[in-house]
Amino acid sequence: MITDSIANDPGYKHSLPSEFLHGYASASYQIEGGYQQDGRGLSNWDVYLKDRDNGNDAVDSYNRWREDVKLLKQYGCDVYRFSVSWSRVKPLGGKDDPVNEKGVQYYSDLIDALLEAGIKPLLTIYHWDLPLKLQERYNGFCTPDSSLIVEDFVAYSRLLFERFGDRVKDWITINEPHAVTIMSSTGLVPDWMMKTSPWMRDKADRSGSRSFGLNHYGTRWATGIKYDTESKLRDDVTLHDKFEFFCGNIEATPRGKDGKMIGNEGNLAQVYDVPWGFRKVLQHVHKEYAEPNGIKIYVTENGFTIAGETTMTTIERVNDVQRQAYFDGYIKQLIDAVREDGIPIAGYMGWSLLDNLEWWVLMKTYKNGSRAHLTFFRGRGWSQTVGVTYVDRDNDFERIPKDTTRLLKQVWEHVVADHA
Repeated sequence: MITDSIANDPGYKHSLPSEFLHGYASASYQIEGGYQQDGRGLSNWDVYLKDRDNGNDAVDSYNRWREDVKLLKQYGCDVYRFSVSWSRVKPLGGKDDPVNEKGVQYYSDLIDALLEAGIKPLLTIYHWDLPLKLQERYNGFCTPDSSLIVEDFVAYSRLLFERFGDRVKDWITINEPHAVTIMSSTGLVPDWMMKTSPWMRDKADRSGSRSFGLNHYGTRWATGIKYDTESKLRDDVTLHDKFEFFCGNIEATPRGKDGKMIGNEGNLAQVYDVPWGFRKVLQHVHKEYAEPNGIKIYVTENGFTIAGETTMTTIERVNDVQRQAYFDGYIKQLIDAVREDGIPIAGYMGWSLLDNLEWWVLMKTYKNGSRAHLTFFRGRGWSQTVGVTYVDRDNDFERIPKDTTRLLKQVWEHVVADHA
């Protein structure tokens, strides 16, 4: 375990208020498994990933949630972000479709156990797993008639509020609306096309909240070079094998003008350890969104994937020094943003509690009738792990804490003020 940590720095002792929340995050499809258990209906991902790495069993949290709650308590957490599987509580998804009471009971029991352990439940209503029947009925979130998905989503949300609202006081409506709208991660659109419904963009732009949730992993340099991105994708079908990454039509790269990498490179070049970039993001979000609306920021996802981790021995996985350094540096920058920049940050959730399934997405773009293919792998199934707990899926889903959990418990005990 690393020793050069803010957990050992007297200057950071009690630098965050006692009400600051810290814990870990997860998502239903990525952890639960039990995809045909106790009346759960199929989701878009069950079909899309049926011949790839998938969440049929995931890490079996549907049956091992008690173990997960014990881990959260062991890790010293006071908040846990999780999502509800829409198709587990309403198998067919629609406003007039029946409720699966066994699915509702699963989440009710989880919430009760969290509260009993002194852990605040932070519930994400929609983390990308759409009931398959809604995709088949009207193309899910990509429907041209927005009233269909809106009515069904409202009915689903109302069910959660009615059943869990007496105990759950903090909610996230949709995880990463940008991904939902721009990349159509919400469902099986024909050929998994990359498309956006204009009404969804409008709804997202005009939404309101009591807080700003931020998912952040890494930083790249913006070169300032502009591209006709669609033409480039059409002309170069191997683009996904190259280092360029496009933000709109601006090239971004992990290498500076001197050719040096911007920070320690994670698995598959998806994440780079750039703590100062995290602080800049916090500053930007505060200036543009949080401060004008008088709201606080919660970091709802933040984590690091180590190159080659899935091929390591158990001892090597547990000794996750790179992940420890990543979290330590990012939390330090968060504290500096609070103390020096005056940014009101109220909580932090690391991604993720467990070595869960990471999203495996194939997308295709179209332009003027001609097809340009872009293969986009986000996480690549079981070939990439981001969790702080190793899950041995070949040994009855045994949960083995990584050293990051011990470090972060020490960090939070040191930097968060004692409760009065």
